[in-house]
This record gives sequence, C-alpha cells and structure tokens, in this order.
Amino acid sequence: ILAQRRPQTMAELAQSRPDSVSTQTVDLASGQVERMRSQPAGVGAEPRAAAAAASDAAAETDEYGRALLAVQPLGPVALIQEFKAVQAERVLEFTEYNRRFKEALDSASLQTYPGIVAWATKRFQSLSCRARAVIEVLRRHSTPAMLRLATRVQELEAENLTVTAAMHLDQVRLHLETESQPQLVLSSISRNEQRLDEIKRDIGKLMDEIQCELVDADDGDEHDEAAAVEAEGAS
Repeated sequence: ILAQRRPQTMAELAQSRPDSVSTQTVDLASGQVERMRSQPAGVGAEPRAAAAAASDAAAETDEYGRALLAVQPLGPVALIQEFKAVQAERVLEFTEYNRRFKEALDSASLQTYPGIVAWATKRFQSLSCRARAVIEVLRRHSTPAMLRLATRVQELEAENLTVTAAMHLDQVRLHLETESQPQLVLSSISRNEQRLDEIKRDIGKLMDEIQCELVDADDGDEHDEAAAVEAEGAS
C-alpha cells in the first residue's frame, strides 16, 4: 500500500503500520481525533466518525457561546487587550506543542503522539473561540481597522496550525521510514518551515499594528474622560 500511495493522515499510517499508533487515529490537517474500537478496520468507522464530529462541533459551539458572553460587556480597549492576551497564549501553546512533538519523535515509538494532537486540538480550539468572540464584538463596535487586523491574524493562525501539522506528518513519515523518495518529504518540510517563518513574520507585523490601535484607543478614552470631567465642571 505504501509503495502505491503515500499515507495522507495519521489514520492511514496507523492502518499501514498497526504498531505505530495505538488506540486513536488522528487527522493532523483537521486536528480530528477518532478513538478506535477493537474490531476490523473500516467496520462502523463512518457512524463513529460522524458522531465524534457532531460532538466536537457541539462542544465548540458551547465554548464559543461562553467566550462571547465573557467579552460582550468589554469596550474597544479591553477587547484589544483580550485579543493580545489570546495571541500571547497561542505563542506559548505552539512552543509546547512543538516541544511535545519533538519529544514523541525522539522516543522509541509514536504512541503518545495521538494524545498530543488531541491535547493541542482542544487548546487551540479554546483559544480560537476566544479570538472569534473578540472579533464578533469588535464588529458590533464598528472598529474597522482593529477588526481587519484581528481577522487577518486569526486567518494566519489557522494556516499556522495547518502548516505545522503538515510538517509534523512529514517528519513522522521520515521517522517511520516508509518513504520510497525521502528527498521529496525533506523538500516539503523545508517549504513548510519557510512558510511558517513567513506566517510568524506577518503575524508579528499585524500585532505591532494592533498595539498602535491600542495606544490610539487608550488616548481616545482619556480624551473622552477629560471632556466629560470638563463638561461636568462647567455645569
């Protein structure tokens, strides 16, 4: 099978190398984790996958709803500060995700990696819900500049996660020594590393612009407060 077509997901790798992944299969591109039961491959897989997807979607909807309620009372300055806090957490989570991946790759087997992907999926989903909630409330506040910047950061972070997962999968393929043309995989890894550098640079520039928006918003709030105090004194 591997000689005919390269596996595209950890699920396919698990089917072709049963000893490489244990009780879960993982689609790294989507981050979906499906638990496997003790039965022949393919039996009942579609109903289980559909049920798992529905459960994940419902959980994400609930989490987004809670995040939206939390940020609805916030003004523009507090919203920008919340978005910056989310972004700082994302940086830390990516560092931890890559650290855990390297640890799994350097170990004798990759049986811990499906659990790492499940952990990362949950963490990044939570952060994404918080960021999307901020973006939605910014839209209601009619702050086009900040809305544009935050939306673009969110898009780049989604790509960041996808490219990181694809690079991890290529590294897993090399580790399992299943590739007939490893140089092609190495080239793919190199392209993904280059794209990740570009994404990080672009996000950094956007966050600098967001900081400028925060300063402007702070100045605007201070001006409004001073005007209100002056008007109250005059009355």
